[in-house]
Amino acid sequence: MKVCKILTKHIETEYFPEHPPGQAHPQLLAVEHQGVFYKLLIDTFHLHQHITSLQKTSEHCHDVFHIVLYRAGDNAFRLDGRQVQSHPNLLVLIHPGMVHSFTPLLPGETIYHEITFCFSAQGQRLTVPFADLFRKYYGEAIKSDKAVITLDASSAAHLEESYIELDKALYNYDSTRSFPVYRALEHLFEALFQKVFCPKHEESPRSHIEAKLQESRRHIECKLRSKLCLKELAAIAGMSPEHFCREFKKAYGEPPLEMRNRLRINVAMKLIQYSDYSIKEIAEELGYSDIYHFSKVFKKTSGLPPGKFRNQKF
Repeated sequence: MKVCKILTKHIETEYFPEHPPGQAHPQLLAVEHQGVFYKLLIDTFHLHQHITSLQKTSEHCHDVFHIVLYRAGDNAFRLDGRQVQSHPNLLVLIHPGMVHSFTPLLPGETIYHEITFCFSAQGQRLTVPFADLFRKYYGEAIKSDKAVITLDASSAAHLEESYIELDKALYNYDSTRSFPVYRALEHLFEALFQKVFCPKHEESPRSHIEAKLQESRRHIECKLRSKLCLKELAAIAGMSPEHFCREFKKAYGEPPLEMRNRLRINVAMKLIQYSDYSIKEIAEELGYSDIYHFSKVFKKTSGLPPGKFRNQKF
């Protein structure tokens, strides 16, 4: 499996410990099953996972839950012995015991978000279907027990926001304050409940605008090293540049090009922290042709030049 060079260091979060030093996790998302309370533990998390190669991998099953949201690429994967088509806005919910393989079966790039988690108590794992899990949180209102669901653009964008919130919480995680991670997870579960397990029939008047803004935001996130102009982003949203800027800032709290600059530097910070790429290589990977300009922008955002930032102890 080939993963995009830049995002390998940016998106893979596999460091959430079961027992932080000196403090146990709060039981915010624990569930009760047959008189036993099970604690939620995150195994892995991927935001904008890029897969571009073809490999033969066998189907497998285990005692964890997967929530996978496909965002780009038309391909196929294996689920319970059959081939399933993958496409943007496809949501896949895998519960313990389901046989699956997310390795693409066809040529071409696939991009998805994915979180893997489990529920543990006294060395035992909770193995129930997703619908039963959500009934424990929300009662008998659950209407869906499907594993593969095609979301509308607005629902997919809403769910993606929850992944992004969780990504930020995990990036800023330290062992003394795990609450933001659990809060972000709760928001993701709430989004699933609203959009999948107990969907409302009426969409808000802004749902179409929000979906278009999400398309523009996703374009920014996927094209961090490419040249982008305001006119191009506004065209994706189907708005004039002036209208687009107003709506984008209203939705996300900052203008689109400022968000792009911030995201580029956030990726640079993670690459500097967790990779052995040189500062010049990182600047080039993120589309900066001039390392001096990159260093100036980096210092303005982070407060330190790239070299000093790398030498910090995190």
